[in-house]
Amino acid sequence: MGATGDIGFFKISNETAVAAGVRRIEAVCGKLAEDYVNEKIGVLQILQTQLKNLGDLSKAVEQLIEDRNELKKTTEKLQRLQAQASVDRIVLKKQKINHLDFYNDIIVDGDINLT
Repeated sequence: MGATGDIGFFKISNETAVAAGVRRIEAVCGKLAEDYVNEKIGVLQILQTQLKNLGDLSKAVEQLIEDRNELKKTTEKLQRLQAQASVDRIVLKKQKINHLDFYNDIIVDGDINLT
């Protein structure tokens, strides 16, 4: 190779910080660069097929994240409601023992961290 242009296609594959003001760049060139880009394109095509989205993949991923967050909120709300129902059930089963209130029940799959 006599000139920089002889390396052909050049693709940066990774960039990291090594120290303050110093970056490390990893790259591939020539046939390896083509293979690298083709692999990435293949992954994108698979994702588009899986998401049934032939348009903007970024918007489809954003929608998935939004849907997941909504499902998480709904799940957390249902868990709180279920926990409250368990507490209400325990309160209804209150017994008096020696002038003291006694609460007793088994809570299956309870999560002590619910607030």
